[in-house]
Amino acid sequence: LKLKIEDAKPDVLLVTGDLTFNGELASHQYVASKLLEAKTEIQKTNPDFRIALVPGEDDINNSSAKSYSDAVTESQLTTLDKFKEIYSSVIYSDATTSFVNSDSQAGSLSYTLDKKTTIR
Repeated sequence: LKLKIEDAKPDVLLVTGDLTFNGELASHQYVASKLLEAKTEIQKTNPDFRIALVPGEDDINNSSAKSYSDAVTESQLTTLDKFKEIYSSVIYSDATTSFVNSDSQAGSLSYTLDKKTTIR
């Protein structure tokens, strides 16, 4: 996948959810590490490259979060705050603005990215 992204030389990679199966915290940590690894490597030759990420309905606060190793076990779910923390270096570090609403969690993951050059 990384080679295909490098060959296409995009300015932005849009990743849409569901990012994980049932929003398990450990799965988000894994996904974020792989995205950050790809982003860091691609930015060596394309410094304007960014990742835009949109979580799916099952990625956050999902009470069905489970671990599927040897046996199915309850697992830690991912809260809004934890999601922002996990993906902070992947997406929020490139954001020009982030939405903050102290009265509600609605829209709390919203952010904007400035267009660097032409979007391809």
